[in-house]
Amino acid sequence: DDKYRRYVAIKPAYFVKYDHYETLRPQVATQVYVSGHTESNVNTPLVRKILHYFEVGRGMGYAVMEYINLTCAPTPDKAAEALRRLSKVPAPNYVGIGPAGDGLPLHKLFKDFTAPLSFSCTEALERYL
Repeated sequence: DDKYRRYVAIKPAYFVKYDHYETLRPQVATQVYVSGHTESNVNTPLVRKILHYFEVGRGMGYAVMEYINLTCAPTPDKAAEALRRLSKVPAPNYVGIGPAGDGLPLHKLFKDFTAPLSFSCTEALERYL
C-alpha cells in the first residue's frame, strides 16, 4: 500500500519516524549531519532536527524529531530550489556515496532498496549500474 508510512506526527511538537534500526540508523546519521549544516545557514531549507534516537526490542529504531508546521504545500519550483540548495551541502570527508553514518546506500534503484556494496565515488556507482 503506497499510503503506508513509517511515521507518526504528534502535533505541535514532535514527528516520530520508525523502522528497522539497520535501515533507520544511517538515515538518522545523515539527517543529523544535514540538519546541523542547514541550521546555521538561512539560505537552506528547514530540515527536521533529531531530538532523540533509540532502539527497542526486535530491531526497531525510533527517531524523535522536531515538528515543522508547513503553512502551505511547496510548489514544484520551490521543491526544486530546496533540492538544489540541499545538493550544495558538502559531504562529510569520511563518507563515500551513501548515508553519513555506517551503512550501504539506500534507494529504490537497488534490489530490496539497498546497494549490495559501498561505492567510493560516482564513477564506481556508474560502473556498477
